[in-house]
Amino acid sequence: AAEQAKDYGLAMEVMQHFWNAILPHLHRSNERAPLKENLLKVLKVIANLAPDKNQKLLEISAKQQKEIDLRAHLYGALFITFLDEKNWSSGLDEAEKAALSMPRPTHPLILKYRALFKVNLGLSPNGDLAKLERIESEDTVSDMWRRVAMSSSNKEEQLYALQQSIMLLQSPQLRVKKIESIARFAEWLFINQYPINDVLDQLEWALDIAVGLKSDEKGTVLMPIEEQEDTKSRSIAQTLSVTRTRQTVSTLTTSLSEEKIDIISRPKPLLCYVGEAMEFSEEMVDVQRGEL
Repeated sequence: AAEQAKDYGLAMEVMQHFWNAILPHLHRSNERAPLKENLLKVLKVIANLAPDKNQKLLEISAKQQKEIDLRAHLYGALFITFLDEKNWSSGLDEAEKAALSMPRPTHPLILKYRALFKVNLGLSPNGDLAKLERIESEDTVSDMWRRVAMSSSNKEEQLYALQQSIMLLQSPQLRVKKIESIARFAEWLFINQYPINDVLDQLEWALDIAVGLKSDEKGTVLMPIEEQEDTKSRSIAQTLSVTRTRQTVSTLTTSLSEEKIDIISRPKPLLCYVGEAMEFSEEMVDVQRGEL
């Protein structure tokens, strides 16, 4: 009816009820799959009626933002069905259509999924993540770089993505997260047979930051973390300057052959945004922006 009346406002009201109806079914892949065709249909209707497609909005009202968020959530639900199918190409096509059908700047959720589709197709996600960096917090973009690493099958791309996920964490409030990220990176280096000295350098870097945190808790005046890292020569760029080739030491290779951990090729499902962040909406203003 909304499509026949060419009424965008009415269409968005209908989409609000549609979202509330499908939300309980987004948590399981066997329940998501049947929703795919209906999602494609309703999103096509919205795209045809949208008055702001591919326009740069300088000022956005609260109501407009809620509508944009709702549209992005519907696209996110569609994109998950393509991830379930490992249909990266079709998923990327739909992500490109989504970016064109919605106002600019592109919604963060669209950028995140488009980046994932690209990396699974062997394409560079750098452009999307650079845009994401301008509109999202550093820890959010750091998480996304780690997911890119988990999705890539190329070791050099994994290395670069993991480096980026660490180097983005510059705020003092994120030092604990940075320690965890460095430790995971050291584990990845070990599993992928990089020189053991590089693994130890990363762990020492994490320890340096941890010692700084402990001293900070006691009220000691500390040198800024960044200066500590520079002084101790723990930057990733320096540490990995000689790690572009794999180590072939037989003892290390033997120990790795027994290692069962696989933190890259078996990523956990990226379905966080359909959890606590997504809520039933009684009114348009209650729609929450989800996180991937």
